[in-house]
Amino acid sequence: MSGFYRLAVAAAALHGFVAVGCGSLGAHALRNSLSPEQQQSWRTAVQYQLMHAAATIGCVALRMANARAAGGVVLADAWLRRAIVCWLAGSALFSGSVYALVLGYRFNGWMGPVTPLGGLTMMGGWGALLAAALV
Repeated sequence: MSGFYRLAVAAAALHGFVAVGCGSLGAHALRNSLSPEQQQSWRTAVQYQLMHAAATIGCVALRMANARAAGGVVLADAWLRRAIVCWLAGSALFSGSVYALVLGYRFNGWMGPVTPLGGLTMMGGWGALLAAALV
């Protein structure tokens, strides 16, 4: 496995680790201090982070299977790399900003726009995967 894909799996594992930890934190330690709306936002952030960690690992597996089938030539490799980068960056921006906002960090109001930027970045990853499939 090349350096990029090894790093992608490590980053996905870190995202999964953080998502499970934040899920546990939200379900137990923060349960009584968050409003129902905040709890739902927290769960959404955990779900999106975990979902994109799994999608990243799936993309790496797809790339490896494709390389074996094609004799090592993968035409869509650049698009798969873009998908992985978008998913990891987008879930960090989206979930990280939601975690911070739910915990009351406002950062002088600039954190709010980070959440939709993260969502758009994750969508870009899905678009890159679509391009990888069509190239």
